[in-house]
Amino acid sequence: MPTSDYTSVAYHPIHDRYYAADLGGPGNPAYAWDASGNLVNTDNPGVDQRGVYYNPNTGLLESVSYAACCSANPVRGIMALDLDAAGDYLGTNTQLLPAPIAALGTNNQTMPSYDPATDQLFASQGDGTVNVVNRTTGAAQPTITLDLGGAGVVVGNLNRDFVGFTGRTGEELAILDHANLQILVFDLTGAYVGASALPAGVTISDTSYNSGYTNGLFFIRDETFGANGGNRSFRIFPLPGVVLLQPDGAAGKDAYIDNSVPDNNYGNSSLLTDSTGGVGHALIEFDLAAIPAGSTVNQASLEIREWANCNSNINALEVYANLDVWDEATVTWNNAPAYGAVPLATSTGEVAGPACEWVKFDVTAQVQGWVDGTSPNDGFRITGPAAGSAIKFSSSSDGLTASERPILRLDLPPPDGFLPVLSDGCGFLIPAGKQSLWMLAILPLLIAGIVLVRRRT
Repeated sequence: MPTSDYTSVAYHPIHDRYYAADLGGPGNPAYAWDASGNLVNTDNPGVDQRGVYYNPNTGLLESVSYAACCSANPVRGIMALDLDAAGDYLGTNTQLLPAPIAALGTNNQTMPSYDPATDQLFASQGDGTVNVVNRTTGAAQPTITLDLGGAGVVVGNLNRDFVGFTGRTGEELAILDHANLQILVFDLTGAYVGASALPAGVTISDTSYNSGYTNGLFFIRDETFGANGGNRSFRIFPLPGVVLLQPDGAAGKDAYIDNSVPDNNYGNSSLLTDSTGGVGHALIEFDLAAIPAGSTVNQASLEIREWANCNSNINALEVYANLDVWDEATVTWNNAPAYGAVPLATSTGEVAGPACEWVKFDVTAQVQGWVDGTSPNDGFRITGPAAGSAIKFSSSSDGLTASERPILRLDLPPPDGFLPVLSDGCGFLIPAGKQSLWMLAILPLLIAGIVLVRRRT
């Protein structure tokens, strides 16, 4: 029979399923649901699970067990939960990194979340600090102390065991404030970013376990579904009106061109460069189709991260608007589009020193024109210093590190009179006006949350 406490939740993109388990012992069942929240499989992998996540680097459904920090045991540590080809549990497990993993801290109930880009686990210690651990080696990384004072809360307001890694740049960590029925968001320095209120009617009495973040959804145990609750999910976006466009290689459009090899195409390069032996320029175009026509653009920031020679040519980069269409797969120096005679902006964000940093350009006016339709969106051209300087940006949209791909950050206020809604996953919409912050629902991209309900006997 299910317990009243459960693990975090994992989404497996290959099987399009969600996974979680009852906790309390290695004999407790684990569950799999389809994308609509229907229970499709139950079994016992033999692990007393806590944090559960899908690891795209290994292709495995993985779990950090109870007492992985502190107690050696054949079924404790970082475990793979074995699945068959359909995504059903096989009832077995594989130990990937044995306990004790001391860097996980002293909270033996912690339910770590996972960042596949850095291969790091984030383990709540229950005191407002988060231990960061290399998943492969178990090595400790710098601890994060959450700014609870900035959030206006105390430790006792927070879920003790779970902090979710969101994958959103500058908004990486999310934690349930059960006392005030909201989700708090912090960055990787621990600085408070914002909060997203849960809708009226949610009932939460527990202070531990029972939280998860996966596939863009924050899961809580909502006791309105009964004594044992149901895993209810919500989309959270902590900054009002901020939309982050950071496409991957499939959706992105960027390339670099080089006059030393004027007929070469670099549309599938994982790096963008503005100079490499000759004079090189970077071309980037973001798809703005999801932005409603006529939207006011309060601010638009083009952001690209440096890769090499970061201690030279400070503030030397300029961005221009392209004046003609171009094809990522065929663009070269010789056939590249013309670009404006006057730069839109000069880069900011760089300081003297060897460290590589994010280079930022204020492109508000140009993006506003594209959204208004007064000029076609043919993207940007970034030019650099003299030949031979070889500044390279760390990643194009084809880069393997998702967090370092080019960004277009838009601050878009919600349309006048528009009230956001959250879906409760059962087809019912929470009444408008119940949320404290605007979310991505200002765009026609709202995706309903889901409810994962366990069968009970």
